[in-house]
Amino acid sequence: MCIDGDNSEHVTEYINAQLHALHKVNEECHHHYSVDNHDELFALPGYDFALAAFYHKQAFSYSNYQFSAKFGAPRVEFVCNHDVLLHLSIHSATLASIPTVSDIPLGSNRFEKSPKAGAVQKPNGRTPEILTLSGMVTLRVPFVRFDLTGHADVLGPGEHTAKAFVLDMAHATVVKTSELSADVTEAFRPYIEAYLKHFQKSGYNILSSLPIFKDNRYNLNMDFSAVTEHVYTHIPEMFNIELNKVATYLQESWRTAAWFVQEKGTSLGTRKTTAIAEWDSTWMHGHQDEYNFMVKFGAPKVAFLCGKEAVIYLQVDEVVFSDSKEKVYRGWQIALVVEVVHSVEAEGAVEILTFKAGKGGKFAQNLSVFVGFDLEDEINYAKFSRLISFLSVEYLQILEEGSMYLYRHDSRAHDAIGTFTGTTSNLDDDVDIATHTTMDGFEQIAILSQFALDQVFSAYHSKHSWMQQASVPGEFSMKYEALRIRLLSNNRVLVFIPIKSGKLRTVRDGKAYAQSEEHQISDWELVFEAGIRMEEGTVFTDGDTYLETKPWSIFKSTKKVKLLQLVLDFETAKFEFGLSRFNDPEFGYSRLSLEKAAAAHHYLRQNYFEKMKKTSARVVHTVILSDDAGQTSAPYDFAKATFHIYSKNPITRENYLIIPPGEEPVIAVLGTVNPATPLPPNNLHWSTRWLYGSGATLGTLALSKSVFLEGKLLPLLEGVNRATTLLPAKLDMDAGDWFVELTTWKKKYNDRVNRAASWELMEKTGSALQYKWDHSDEYEYNHEGRAGDKDSGSHFLSMKTDNRLTIPTHLKAGQMDITMRGTTTFSIGWHRGEENVRYSSSASWTIVISAETSPTGLRIFVNQEFSRTIADETVTGQFASGTKNQLLRPKKMLEEAFPDKVALTDEIKALEQFEGVWSCIYPGLGAYKLGNPFFTEKGDLLVEFCSDSPDATQPIIRSSIGKGRPSTGASRPIITRPSSSYKLKNGSATSSPITPHSAISPLLALPPSPMPAPTTKGGLLDAPVNGGAVPPKEKVNGTAPVTSNPPKKASDAAIGIGIKGGQE
Repeated sequence: MCIDGDNSEHVTEYINAQLHALHKVNEECHHHYSVDNHDELFALPGYDFALAAFYHKQAFSYSNYQFSAKFGAPRVEFVCNHDVLLHLSIHSATLASIPTVSDIPLGSNRFEKSPKAGAVQKPNGRTPEILTLSGMVTLRVPFVRFDLTGHADVLGPGEHTAKAFVLDMAHATVVKTSELSADVTEAFRPYIEAYLKHFQKSGYNILSSLPIFKDNRYNLNMDFSAVTEHVYTHIPEMFNIELNKVATYLQESWRTAAWFVQEKGTSLGTRKTTAIAEWDSTWMHGHQDEYNFMVKFGAPKVAFLCGKEAVIYLQVDEVVFSDSKEKVYRGWQIALVVEVVHSVEAEGAVEILTFKAGKGGKFAQNLSVFVGFDLEDEINYAKFSRLISFLSVEYLQILEEGSMYLYRHDSRAHDAIGTFTGTTSNLDDDVDIATHTTMDGFEQIAILSQFALDQVFSAYHSKHSWMQQASVPGEFSMKYEALRIRLLSNNRVLVFIPIKSGKLRTVRDGKAYAQSEEHQISDWELVFEAGIRMEEGTVFTDGDTYLETKPWSIFKSTKKVKLLQLVLDFETAKFEFGLSRFNDPEFGYSRLSLEKAAAAHHYLRQNYFEKMKKTSARVVHTVILSDDAGQTSAPYDFAKATFHIYSKNPITRENYLIIPPGEEPVIAVLGTVNPATPLPPNNLHWSTRWLYGSGATLGTLALSKSVFLEGKLLPLLEGVNRATTLLPAKLDMDAGDWFVELTTWKKKYNDRVNRAASWELMEKTGSALQYKWDHSDEYEYNHEGRAGDKDSGSHFLSMKTDNRLTIPTHLKAGQMDITMRGTTTFSIGWHRGEENVRYSSSASWTIVISAETSPTGLRIFVNQEFSRTIADETVTGQFASGTKNQLLRPKKMLEEAFPDKVALTDEIKALEQFEGVWSCIYPGLGAYKLGNPFFTEKGDLLVEFCSDSPDATQPIIRSSIGKGRPSTGASRPIITRPSSSYKLKNGSATSSPITPHSAISPLLALPPSPMPAPTTKGGLLDAPVNGGAVPPKEKVNGTAPVTSNPPKKASDAAIGIGIKGGQE
């Protein structure tokens, strides 16, 4: 026992000596019992020979199990200050299964081995199965140290204390420490566990520590962790956190710090945050110490000693001492044992492992390596002691102050990798968009998703060879995949450039290092933070692919448009080493790996970036500004435009992976259509997400209520009100007779032809906006003749028109239906003497205009053409005796005056701009078509952007992309073509030629499916655009030609009918 040294080894020897002595006593007790009757041993408590032998019996329905074992002396090995390894030497162990029912077949038990040859026959005629076990079985056992307090006169007055160790056998686990350890099969484990309980009950798990000195000035030191000689691999996790995750975290922390030091050096403000990579002792103490040093560390390694302690292996790449700067020591490994603390933050979402820096670490010399350093030399030992003293205490405190963790994991970012899953969006999610979306005074908004940006650069990649591969002899050669984008706040983006494969030389002084060997790289991804800005269109050099695009042709063909381009700003791009990915098992452990990363960064800037700056490949989207914006020729072009990145909360490089679903950032292009409307000074405030669901949608177009619904659609549909509103063209009274001619509001000679027949907002429901047009004309003619004049009395007629317009405010997959319906009631009658008679009839009608999403974009057509239904006459009132009705035929009057057709040729033609390519904004080299329109509850129109790529022949199912780190195309699973039958919310099945709620994309384009066969009624093709026939030679989506007769034109003639009452 040493007062001035560590007594861990002495304690270990003392405890093992106790176990050896106790085992000898147990063996002697075991020999006292008769061995002639083996069954007698199973009935004994067995505490007095527990260290030497164990007997256990267990009965089941069909067998009795008997376990017996004999042990050598147990031995403990301390691995840390919390656990020991208990080595049990099993001389022989036998497990027998004795069947109790004769018809139980042999082998019907839990054993894995066959019966031993020569087994003894039992009286019931069945052979017992026997398993044997021998060898060393090792248990990892927690322990505690505690004080035994008592009083004895011989020890003097007061309480006296003895130190003891208690092995917690209840939490012991079987481990394998070497190839020589015995295999404990599942059959034996329950009996080993039973023995551990028996061991604990016997009291042999309580063992004395070294004696305590009576002199209280001296204590015996013992630190089992510091003197451990082995770090066993059977501790794969701590606090349910796997070792490899901690090792990876430390490696990445070192890599980030080492890169920062390599690129920017150190400063007073960054020394502590980069201390994991290097430290100079003069930074803390100046030059007052006798031996100063400068250490450059490699990536640290880690191992778990037990459930509460870990070993951090500091890898010393270089260390130089101040007294001999010319001597550089390399390849050292310094092991520090630290206590680990587990904590959580953010309501359990963030999990952290830290070390108790305040207590310092314990230098584990047995686990350390010092190459080329003679510790026998007195000066060397002094320098060594100074270094170890610093690293054990002060250095750990510096790491803690620099927010250095052993491990930190934010579960909100877990599984946030953006990959295609092929799942469809839930249409119920779009109710929130219809309810809460607001345009904040802007007249047109184009929302562009991160997926849309990735598609733009995918198209550039396929077009430009330099975006696919590049090389400079003697410097580098690399093959690239298409770059991808993730949006941040403040009009910043992360640009991910995947390097599929390549080779390169390292760089020195800004150029390739000729003496460097060629290093192979594969599956790297370099990340840059860059700006995104809007600028007036650039004139590119001849041969640039942008000169072939639609917006450029529009610009060249008219002087009335101007191009605004959203472009990536590579002038200010910043390399984000910490976000980059390097698929290299050696990467992050050495400074050579950092040099390779620096070289890849250098070559990208010198080649890839320079071409991006000079070509159109930096153009993300192009916006058309028109001098004719809002006019008939360009009703929806932008007059003014700006943009910003729209998100609910600020998005940064630190949190872009943990954005909640539905809150992914998008680019919002904001503008006005009316040149007289000023551009609102504010950005678009967060109201809700604008993308339909969280799937792989390209974006959303929004036109304000004032621009489209009230400015275009409602005025267009006023014509239906004019055509279905009846008025009297002529009223003539002659000697008691009333002559009436009917016409409609629409007739040219009617004095109301230029008056508005405006739709009036009636009500808002959860799924539609309801508009009404109510009109009423009532006339009365009173005739009072001479006395006895039978025609004296009152004549009256009434015309009432009740029209309704339903605008949907919910998304119906693939098709939006705008429904108009109305009823015109015509009544006529008289009141004459005892007679009071009214004749009535009504005309009802319905029109449905549909906007169908198809592989070619939107198709707008009359899905249900105008068709009137005239009701039979009803008669109310009382006739005088002998009265005969003459000429009172409201139904006939309606049949002749009310139109039998209302053509919407002009209305449909005015909406044709939504078909085909949308001409107001263009993505990169391509164009957008539109699909899946619906209105918000505020009356704004929302339409989904779909790809116009020739390869995108079919809309795609939405998938979970656009959030998290972008994935490479290689990682995306194949998406099978969806069925053309899908379930609506009410559960009924319907057939559709398109995929519900979808976006068209060349990346995931599906093979085309045929349109359903046309029908003569209710089909998709029964109402050709403009009311005309489909040309005989024209095929629609591969189907046979369809012909139809143009609708009949309503008669313009007024109908005159004489109304005369009288007696026969």
